[in-house]
Amino acid sequence: MFSGIVEATANVLNRTENQLTLERPKSFNDTVIGASIAVSGVCLSVAEFDDESLKFDVVSETWERSTLGSLQKGDTVNLERSVQADSRLDGHVVQGHVEGVGEVRELGNSGNRELVITVPKDLNKFFVQKGSKAID
Repeated sequence: MFSGIVEATANVLNRTENQLTLERPKSFNDTVIGASIAVSGVCLSVAEFDDESLKFDVVSETWERSTLGSLQKGDTVNLERSVQADSRLDGHVVQGHVEGVGEVRELGNSGNRELVITVPKDLNKFFVQKGSKAID
């Protein structure tokens, strides 16, 4: 589970058909194999790491259903470690399970801070009127 609040950013070091390698932020000093990290909102598990990088196994469905599929070497992603049950939880509880990609249609005008996003029609049934939605 995640709070939806970005902790750090990292550059993409490498991307293959089934793996994503990112720079490891210095603040991620408690990383372990299997740790859940939201990468641009997508929950991924650490497969390997060292002092300089984090490596994640990624299946084809994840590449296809998220913005991760368009990542290239040098791109920057948002990172968030999973919440801890024994600390304050800011933000909102989100899972990091991505069902699809929307498209920003409007950013609003000078007096209106409204953000309009179009989502694939087959996802509309999953939206709860006042439920949390994570946007990267």
